Amino acid sequence: MAGAETGSDDDPLLIEWVATRLGFERIANILPWNVYPPYLLVASGLLLDYGVVDSYNYFISGRSSIVSDPITIVIPVGIILGVVGIRWMRDAYADAVTDLRISDRETSTRTETDRFTPIIPFRYKLGAYGIGVALFYGNLFILLGLSRVLAIEGVVSTVLLNFFVIPLVYAPLIIEFALLYIGVHFLLPRRIAHADLELFYYDPRNMGGFATVGRLLKRSYYLFTAGLLLYFALLYAPVIFPVIPTPYPEPEPIAAVVFSGIWLVGLSSIGYSMYRIHMVMKRKKETKIRELEDEIRELLDNPYDINTSHLADADKREEIQHRLTQIKGTREYPSTFTMWSQIALSVLLPQALNLAVQAAP
Repeated sequence: MAGAETGSDDDPLLIEWVATRLGFERIANILPWNVYPPYLLVASGLLLDYGVVDSYNYFISGRSSIVSDPITIVIPVGIILGVVGIRWMRDAYADAVTDLRISDRETSTRTETDRFTPIIPFRYKLGAYGIGVALFYGNLFILLGLSRVLAIEGVVSTVLLNFFVIPLVYAPLIIEFALLYIGVHFLLPRRIAHADLELFYYDPRNMGGFATVGRLLKRSYYLFTAGLLLYFALLYAPVIFPVIPTPYPEPEPIAAVVFSGIWLVGLSSIGYSMYRIHMVMKRKKETKIRELEDEIRELLDNPYDINTSHLADADKREEIQHRLTQIKGTREYPSTFTMWSQIALSVLLPQALNLAVQAAP
């Protein structure tokens, strides 16, 4: 049976690269059903973490486990969200670029298509991954010391988590999510502005052909918000629901500051990306209206006298009015009122919860 698709050959994910090199693609080819190899890798990582290590901690070493700290279940939920989310962001970005029809919109003779793909060059991903893993092992061997970690976590936990699960499963997911999110909310708007793409004024959605881009910005921000809410649950669920046991003390005030900082990063990202696309759409609309204004002025003998100026050609007058209607009807944001309402809710919810917890007695 043919194996599952691993994604775009031109824009591979780090987790796909790791899964291929660890043989999970070959395993996927052997299985009787179609399965995405990184899903097998992540499932194996979670099995080692919560099946082997957690069971060992609970039954043998007596260390903290999911039984004594059940809220940590949000961590595997976040990992699953991460592997599904990065695959979706990569593919949704490719769909958005295709839907832009860049070669049809370009105002210059030089093609800009190659500037859009891939979202992040794979060599940059590998570089970031290498730096991340190097920092992790620097902390493990130099700052903490392997002997101290062995004394705290035990041999089984230290080996499986620090030499397989974290560097080969968790690290590529976290690094890739950050890079793709930056690509969607900061690089894509800049690329659109640089390419000087024209609007599609006959777009049935009245978004100038940017509806797919708007959905990508909105839904990728939803992923960010979902991750932030999982982090909130990890921090404060035992505080809000005291029946949930935890071996850890209540979060220090600095935790609220860190949470607010992450929230501000997300707010800045959606604000920047929407504003940058808005400026492109607004500028293009204004340019077309000025061109139409100049055309009307040239057709009139005395354009500044409404009493004597008249377009005698009815067909020309109707054509100009039609074009003006199409241009003015195009929105200046790649979103609808409903989309803005949904974005506003996702922006406000995490910080509202954070402030409510801090204000509670």
